[in-house]
Order: sequence, then C-alpha cells, then structure tokens
Amino acid sequence: MAQDRSKQDKKDKIADSMLSLIRIFRIMSHEKGKGGVKLPPLDPQYWILGFLKKGDLTMTELGTMLHRSKPNMTAIINDLTDKGMVMRNSDKDDRRIVKISITEKGRKFLARKKQDVKTSIQKNIAQLGREDIKRLESALDEVNRIITKLDM
Repeated sequence: MAQDRSKQDKKDKIADSMLSLIRIFRIMSHEKGKGGVKLPPLDPQYWILGFLKKGDLTMTELGTMLHRSKPNMTAIINDLTDKGMVMRNSDKDDRRIVKISITEKGRKFLARKKQDVKTSIQKNIAQLGREDIKRLESALDEVNRIITKLDM
C-alpha cells in the first residue's frame, strides 16, 4: 500500500514537472509584443502541417489526432488550402477517401516557424549563466532520451 502510494507520488511529481516545462511558452507569449512568436502549441495549423510532414492523412485522422470535430477540421484545412500549404488528393483506390498532403509552401512555413521558436528560446536562455545552460542542456538531453520511449 505504501509502495503504491510512493509510486503514485512519483508519477504526480513527474506530471507536475512536465507541466512546468510549458512555462517556456508563456514566457515566449509575453515576448510577442516585443517581436515574439505565435506559439505553435496553440496553433492547430502548425500541428497539422507537422503531422502531414510525416505523410498524407485523411481529415478524420487529423481530427482524431487534434481532438477536433469534422466541421472544425474542414475550416482549418480550407484555410490551409487557400494559403497553398496543403492539398486535397483523392485516394487512387477509393475516390470517397480524400487525403491531405503538405505542399512545399507548407514545409517552408513549418521550417520558418520552427526557426522562429528556436530563436525565441535562444534569446530567452541567453540570460542564463554558463553553468545553468550546461545543466539545462544535460537535463533536456535526458528528458528527450526518456520521452522517445513513450508511445505518443
């Protein structure tokens, strides 16, 4: 019983610590008025383009991944199509199935957004001392190593 409680306490602590990592996005959003970036985690278009970078998906698959309704997904995909960032393609085996694919313009947008976020993070961590940067780098390396084991 005490061991189960200890295990749950550790899981709670890990969850709280992971949630605290989200703070970086709050810091970046305050920077928006000073040339900061629109936060990709809050932008469904960014996530859609990221998913599509790995391969074509249907509207239903994208909606499931983003927990969005079909009408909401249609509006987002229409906007991305109008901007030339995605294309709708009929499945060659079943014309009722429409796959969404990322265009070169979408790939370039995604790369620019990623660079904007990286630049913002670099600007924010520049105020840290050498030792803090070293410790942060080491901690994030370890977090990334472990997260790759999760099925997400």
